[in-house]
Amino acid sequence: MKQISKTFVLFLLLVASACSALAAPVDKQDLSKLREQIGVLESVINQGLTQSFPGPFGYLDRARGAYLPGYGLVFTFEVNLNPLPQANPFGPAAKPQTDTDRLAAIKKHRQSALELSQRVLADFSHTLEINPDEWVAFIVHGSAVGPQGIEKSTLVIRAQKRDIDQFRANAIDRAAFLNRIAVVEY
Repeated sequence: MKQISKTFVLFLLLVASACSALAAPVDKQDLSKLREQIGVLESVINQGLTQSFPGPFGYLDRARGAYLPGYGLVFTFEVNLNPLPQANPFGPAAKPQTDTDRLAAIKKHRQSALELSQRVLADFSHTLEINPDEWVAFIVHGSAVGPQGIEKSTLVIRAQKRDIDQFRANAIDRAAFLNRIAVVEY
């Protein structure tokens, strides 16, 4: 009987110590280092936005990142899905877009935002120091002008840090990594 109670007490102590380790707050030094890493990735995303969505109002809000303990990192930005044709005082006046052209532009810009997010996940997110079971997610807010006014959409792209690390270690190829990226659009 004493052996069973000693084993039970030992088991309770192990469970209690494991629970306290899991519930321990994140070290402030780690958060300051992670904040620097988030800032670097924000700069990479913003540079990509400038290249992928040039001109005035190509993208509507710069990238911002945040760490959510237990989940991982989330980066958000907003893009203009159908920018207006550039006015040019030396060229002919821009023709109004047909509905088919407008929808094609929206699809093209949404695809550009997806490809930018995938490229940053594949090529730069390995530098983020988070747990392998946490995620790196991009939330792309899209705005387009349509017949009923402003049309909003959201694109969520996320990859698990474990998959990112496997890709960087050449354990999986780029195609396999891109297949592991989860994409939700609404």
